[in-house]
Parts: sequence; structure tokens; C-alpha cells
Amino acid sequence: MELTKCMNAYTECVTTPMVLHADDYKQERGVTYLPLYMTPLL
Repeated sequence: MELTKCMNAYTECVTTPMVLHADDYKQERGVTYLPLYMTPLL
């Protein structure tokens, strides 16, 4: 998974990895998945 490679390479810069997607909120393997409607709250 490319996101995991990026997280491992930049651990000192990336404190909370987030992905915007169409489904509900979830956390999985250290990644926060946010629904698109939460974009204005970032």
C-alpha cells in the first residue's frame, strides 16, 4: 500500500494520516478515514 510506504518514510512529519472517502468515519491501521462531508472541518 502506497500510503503505508509514505507513512513509514515520513513518520516525523506525518502525525495523523487521513484519507477522504465516500463512506463513514473509521480508523484502521493508524489511518483516519473521513467522509467527504467533513472536509470543511479540517
